[in-house]
Amino acid sequence: MADIVEGMTCLDTEGNKMGKQPYFEKFLRFSYKEWRILFVKILDSIDNLETLHGLPLEKQQRFIREKKEIFLPIFTKNTSLIPSSFQQSYITLLEELKQLLSQAETSISV
Repeated sequence: MADIVEGMTCLDTEGNKMGKQPYFEKFLRFSYKEWRILFVKILDSIDNLETLHGLPLEKQQRFIREKKEIFLPIFTKNTSLIPSSFQQSYITLLEELKQLLSQAETSISV
């Protein structure tokens, strides 16, 4: 559980907010240690996309771009890290995320 929390946290060891690139690297590193991080992050991304409309347009665009250009490739590339008994559920979530990203892009210009 601690690896999941640590891998999802945007804070460094001193408790300071990390920059985007160091966070992405940390997330990826922890994903290799603990595959459940991928599930948590994909579910978090889906939930955030469903409530995106409440953010200013610039933040919506940045969020969509980040999920599409950074996290979607990570989720797709690392499907093999997911145990076979959970892969179908993961793939279903991945498809849902792709669909939500497509809908979000259509509703706003990214």
